[in-house]
Amino acid sequence: MYSLEFKGVTELQRTIATAQKLDDVKKLIRQHTANMARITSRLAPVKTGFMKRSLVTSIVDGGLTGIAEFYAEYTPYQEWGTRWMPGKFFLKRGFETASNEFISDMQRLVK
Repeated sequence: MYSLEFKGVTELQRTIATAQKLDDVKKLIRQHTANMARITSRLAPVKTGFMKRSLVTSIVDGGLTGIAEFYAEYTPYQEWGTRWMPGKFFLKRGFETASNEFISDMQRLVK
């Protein structure tokens, strides 16, 4: 006589559901990182276009962290300003817009 018994099926089901939600979270991170890059690129001040072209996005930590950064050396001066010119705050505005959308999407995913 043969017998087959499964132990821990409910834990396995929870793990699979968590993994599926984690994949959904990674997808949201990719989407909203790209959205933030698009917004900041559109808001970035353009004289020669070098700073706008220096925008690079990357997804790290196994898909759980999205980075959008400008590599032009003068980007901080454009963002925060100097004593002679006010800041443009294009990164701040892009981040705030994308993060609000990301938070609302994450709340929908968790519910």
